[in-house]
Amino acid sequence: MAGETILHVGYDSVLTEVREGVLKRARYRVVSVIGNQAGRDSAISLHPDLIVIGSGGRYEDRFAMAKWLTENLPAIRVLVMCAAPDEQFPEGVLQFYGNTPHDWLVAVKSLLKKPLSRSKR
Repeated sequence: MAGETILHVGYDSVLTEVREGVLKRARYRVVSVIGNQAGRDSAISLHPDLIVIGSGGRYEDRFAMAKWLTENLPAIRVLVMCAAPDEQFPEGVLQFYGNTPHDWLVAVKSLLKKPLSRSKR
């Protein structure tokens, strides 16, 4: 069900532009920003249906963004694009490792269909 709003937090302008294009072609409304501060500000103001955290940044930055989102905006789904298969992110986010747009679009669609369930810590 395309039409949902997705906030894409990227760290590399080229990867961000490519992913934004893929999501828009799949008929999602997409707002892309670069970096954690822009991501936090946009998440607060937009309250999107899904936040996608790109794989182009340092692990520590992406982890911090995912942690902040799960703690401060628990009602928003979060998908982290993993740069390596062994990366671990906070509980409550969906992690995806893979490069093909088809595969991660399936993950986006699946996550948007699922009821949000995040356990309290």
